[in-house]
Amino acid sequence: MASANGLRKKWRESACLILLAGGLRYSRQLLPLSMAKRAGRAPLLCLEQEGRPEFLFVKRSSKSGFMAGNHVFPGGVLDKADSCESWLELFKHCARGAMTHPFSSLLELTRRPTQPRLPSYETIPPDAPVPGEVAFRICAVREIFEEAGVLLVRDFSQVSGCLELLPGSFKPSVKQLPGEVLKDWMERVHNDAGEFVRMCRELHCVPDIWSLVEWSSWLTPPNLKRRYDTVFYFCCLESRPLLTHDPSEVSQADWMCASDALERSGSGEVKLAPPQLVEILTFSALDTGPSIHSYALHEALNSPCFRKRTVRIRTKDGSVMAVQQGDDIFPLEPEAAQEGTSSSPQDGVHQCSSPALRGLVKLVPHDGILWEYECPAHTAEELNAVSVQRHRLVVAVGDYKYLSMKVLDNVVSKKIEDHHKRYQECLAAEARSKL
Repeated sequence: MASANGLRKKWRESACLILLAGGLRYSRQLLPLSMAKRAGRAPLLCLEQEGRPEFLFVKRSSKSGFMAGNHVFPGGVLDKADSCESWLELFKHCARGAMTHPFSSLLELTRRPTQPRLPSYETIPPDAPVPGEVAFRICAVREIFEEAGVLLVRDFSQVSGCLELLPGSFKPSVKQLPGEVLKDWMERVHNDAGEFVRMCRELHCVPDIWSLVEWSSWLTPPNLKRRYDTVFYFCCLESRPLLTHDPSEVSQADWMCASDALERSGSGEVKLAPPQLVEILTFSALDTGPSIHSYALHEALNSPCFRKRTVRIRTKDGSVMAVQQGDDIFPLEPEAAQEGTSSSPQDGVHQCSSPALRGLVKLVPHDGILWEYECPAHTAEELNAVSVQRHRLVVAVGDYKYLSMKVLDNVVSKKIEDHHKRYQECLAAEARSKL
């Protein structure tokens, strides 16, 4: 996608996987997608067990060109091989004899007349063998295998039984490979994404795309040289799989529960980028593994997955604000920071969504190509106090330590409050059924 001034492409498409493990076990109840859609909600399909649910993070190599040294969810750039003809042939082969096309449940859940399709998926041509909803999931499964050695696949014999079920509502499948075999395939897939389909063909399996639930979508701020349009997927495992990280991409792979991740981020021990921090804040409010799982399924059934956008604003004291769309100082024209333009009456004055706050932030040249948002007259604390609708983080320059946003925005908080009520109702119904 070229920028308006023809300088370069704006961003690259990518996918990542938020993998939660532990603290839950799947019930044997199977939920057809048709039944879930009629009900508009999913029953309690996971039960709580001992142990805390933990999330998989990989630490980007210090030599990485993007987010170096940051703890992120495993993921990477979409490759042409993720939507190639070979995948369609393999999926059709493993679904032989089934009454349903292997992609039907995913497409039925995500392509609804009343809800917009993620713009990310539109980047895959309509005549491509594999649709965007599937290609991005293949990318996420491939990347977590490349970076952490977790192979989230289903054997051919397991596929037909899940084609008509609500995606994400049943136990995911992880395949363990012998050590040397695993390392060999990790290296081959890292060097050539097309090797992933060859590996699956040899192992008689396909990526477990049905266990990945759409969670969110994030677009990198416009005043960064490298930009990504990333779809975040979510998956729950009953137990932690063994990890084998790829040292060429990541320096380590860690399991952390939500509260530990927030505490370590607050102390500066780990660096979390805004998408990771915002999502972990959400998970910390949901608390348990079954609660997180049921929330994800409910959102997949009832709420479209919107693209989240942020801009970075440098303040008088040298801090940086990561401001999310919906905040009243978010720009009306966020891409102006990349295009180096501003349509406001005064040159460089930032047009934000609240007329009363216009003029606080300015758009100034930065490194000759990109521009940057600045608030030269106010510190981060002062700017944070002048508005009501807040979707922002305040970070200290250099160490990326978060100083604020300890609570979620009102919309997400209300969703979680409603979810807690539904979850308690499900627990009560489960208890009554055992009497």
